[in-house]
Amino acid sequence: MKTWQIIVLVAVVGVLLLLLFYWMRNQSTTSNTNANANANANANANANANTSQSGYATADQAVEAGVAYLENGETDKAIEAFNQAVAMDPSLADAYFQLGVAYALKESQETANAATPTATPTPATPAPTATTSTSSSSSTPAPTATPKPTTTATPKPKSVENFEKAVEAYKAQIAKNPEDAASYYGLGRSENKLNLDPEAKKALQEAVKKDPDNAVYIIAYAAILMKLAQYPEAVTQLKAALQKDPNNVEAQQRLEDAQAGKSRVQYSPTPKPSPTPKKTPTPAVQVSVSPPTMKPLATPAKPAVNN
Repeated sequence: MKTWQIIVLVAVVGVLLLLLFYWMRNQSTTSNTNANANANANANANANANTSQSGYATADQAVEAGVAYLENGETDKAIEAFNQAVAMDPSLADAYFQLGVAYALKESQETANAATPTATPTPATPAPTATTSTSSSSSTPAPTATPKPTTTATPKPKSVENFEKAVEAYKAQIAKNPEDAASYYGLGRSENKLNLDPEAKKALQEAVKKDPDNAVYIIAYAAILMKLAQYPEAVTQLKAALQKDPNNVEAQQRLEDAQAGKSRVQYSPTPKPSPTPKKTPTPAVQVSVSPPTMKPLATPAKPAVNN
């Protein structure tokens, strides 16, 4: 075979190999693209399925929606959103706390509605019924025993149940991350709702220590100090909060209340002098003087008789 024929043959083979390489590369790219498209489609389908079941893609999204409902006064929708949040993430402490707040609002409204007096219709006076004479020989029925009242335990309010769950969830978060100031803040607020004031003070104080520049934490700590009538320390904390956030309206209002409470505690009115009681004149003691006892005169001796 001549040299030029060999060169042509090599060139043809090289072109064929190059075409084969590009064809295989295109096939690989196409398969990867299809695989990625299928994966994305499956992920979107799963997301859509979760969204259709709960109404929200994530538990945090449900909490955000519930908070918005609360701000708009739609308590029932907020409760529904928070319930979906805890169903999606049973360890989400913020969801339990917000659910407790929503239930507390609903329970307060129900109590107010129950306390509102409603006009009751006056029952009609029944017509007198004819009395039938009974035979004197009829036996008198025996008195029936009075049934004993059964005591039933009062069910715990939903708000209390969820605040207690929030306390446990926040404690679990703190156990995982002891430096989490937000968890201490949430724990303190939850304990405050349960009227566990000393525990709430301790948790909020810890939140301020972990994040001393957070004015929200400082105001919450000052509020629990005021609840415990520790007004001087509350004034100090609120002044610190206003240094960090001078335009905070809540801090300004609470500072006025704390200063007023401090003044009430420190104010002690000077007692008025009690009037001196008038002296009652002492009645003169009458001394009865008895007349002197007269001694009897001595009997004179008889004169001697001279015989």
